[in-house]
Amino acid sequence: MGEETGHRVCGRTLSEADLAAIRVEIALADPPNRAEIARRVCRRLDWRNAKGEAKLMSARVGLLRLHRSGLIDRYHYLGYSPLPGAQLRYLIESEQGLLGALGFGAAAWKVAARDRWIGWERETRERHLGRVLNNARFLVLPWIRVRNLASRVLALAARQVGEDFAERYGERPVLLETFVETLRFRGTCYRAANWQYLGCTQGRGKCDVAHRAALARKDIYVYPLSADFRRALGVEG
Repeated sequence: MGEETGHRVCGRTLSEADLAAIRVEIALADPPNRAEIARRVCRRLDWRNAKGEAKLMSARVGLLRLHRSGLIDRYHYLGYSPLPGAQLRYLIESEQGLLGALGFGAAAWKVAARDRWIGWERETRERHLGRVLNNARFLVLPWIRVRNLASRVLALAARQVGEDFAERYGERPVLLETFVETLRFRGTCYRAANWQYLGCTQGRGKCDVAHRAALARKDIYVYPLSADFRRALGVEG
């Protein structure tokens, strides 16, 4: 027999296909915590003990080890972590299999260029911020090479996310935003999908209320989901 290959954790050898399946279950888990992910992984990989019971503790320990080894979140520079607040997560799939993933979460609390463009004063922003969604994650797996795939996915997501969010949370978003780290990316797919460039952040982070964070500056892009989005965001005229 040939030498066994894979990643050995908690008495089980995981192949690259197993790791891909685990990443899918991570993306689908709701709520996105380790207990739920462990349940999904045990079911997906048929990970059971001699009594036929799911080996939940082994799965949880194994997932933690994989995470610390960088094997679960290796494809996105921000890694894996739950998104804040109300959120939607999607897998990008085709007949050939998994292509990537994207996620939408809570909007940035305060962004000078965005707020000026909308016409927001502070109180108006605070009342209506829940109708803005942040495209916090967008990943096309590195071995996928399909021309215009990223911009096509963004266009499909823009048509679907408003309805999905309203169905889950009872409020329809009217504006999408995203932040592109310019040292890593050029934002080409957002421009191709007709997102509008507004300027650059101040490098404080989306939740920096105290104005103390020192982060990489990012380009700001927005995409209106309705023609009267400003009125829906509390701006008249």
